Amino acid sequence: MGAGADNAGDDMVVGRTNESEERTVLVAKGSDEDGYSEDYVLRVAIENDRVLRDVPEGVDAVHATGTVALPTGEALGTLPPGNGLVAVGANGVVGYSQDAARDAAWEAADPSAVCGRATGIGVRGKGDDGGVRGESENNFGVEGASTLASGVRGTSEQAAGVFGEGSPGVMGNGPGNGNGGVFESEKGAQLRLPPRRLGPLGPTAPTTPQAVIVNDRRHGPGLPKNGQAGEFTTLDDPAGTCTLWFFVSGPAPGPGRWAKVLLGPAFDGRA
Repeated sequence: MGAGADNAGDDMVVGRTNESEERTVLVAKGSDEDGYSEDYVLRVAIENDRVLRDVPEGVDAVHATGTVALPTGEALGTLPPGNGLVAVGANGVVGYSQDAARDAAWEAADPSAVCGRATGIGVRGKGDDGGVRGESENNFGVEGASTLASGVRGTSEQAAGVFGEGSPGVMGNGPGNGNGGVFESEKGAQLRLPPRRLGPLGPTAPTTPQAVIVNDRRHGPGLPKNGQAGEFTTLDDPAGTCTLWFFVSGPAPGPGRWAKVLLGPAFDGRA
């Protein structure tokens, strides 16, 4: 077999390194009135989907490498690196694991720059400065959805599993009677609010908090009867006063029971 191409205009030779001083463009053209007969322009595959090598590793179908960054003083000066692959289409890149069947309807349902479909992880990223990053000007930066499990899961060995920064930093919304947030712990407190350092709080004096009357005639506010012990909720009355309530027992037998959290006297904020 001859050597590969080494000039623009030479024929490309399979199994050899081919070089060119100019770019190569491949254009698919339909030869009859029915148009182009296939749903792809170029296919790179491995015979029988398997290649035996002297080393125990798989064989990739395509390797694409962009230019590396040039340091100052060479060629045109400092230049950024080039991309390994740039793809533009209804979806820029669609990837399937070998054990996942192609789903054209799923591809068309939500056009994206990158789509991944697998029986395991659809898209996986690992980086020294973050594994996956999402950005958006007017919607979610990263969105997760699930039917039977959590929509988003974060884990860490030495830091917070999920870190949120914004206004608010983290927001939870429970539909219907669902909780806005659930916090569990094996041995520690379920929730920690790190205190801010201030000066002396001032002198103290005994006080009697005001409790909402609850008896056979007054049944208290209409809070859920099927809550779970440990739940908190806040209420606003028509006068704009906010009160805090705590679910003190489960619903068996009969409805669960709530109690108002009694607080000291109110005062005006000054910070």
